[in-house]
Amino acid sequence: MKLLKLYSKNVLGAISGLDRIRFRGTIRWLANELGIRTFLSRSKILFKDFDKWAMARTAFITDSCTKQAAKLGIKIIYLRTGAIDKEKYTIDG
Repeated sequence: MKLLKLYSKNVLGAISGLDRIRFRGTIRWLANELGIRTFLSRSKILFKDFDKWAMARTAFITDSCTKQAAKLGIKIIYLRTGAIDKEKYTIDG
């Protein structure tokens, strides 16, 4: 995979298969009310503006990933539900 070659120094292992891959992690200090309040305060984000900030951040991340995938020639397939038969889809399309 091109992605593994590009980030080989940072990859400890890889999983391949026909199902989706989920990346998870927790920034512990953000995983509680005090932490998120502190983050928003330091970032000068008002509670009433959080939804707009979060949507803009999500759009930025999605756009960045889409551009990088296109640059590397990686096809993106968005499946709206887990009920879709993922065996119909392969990495090579």
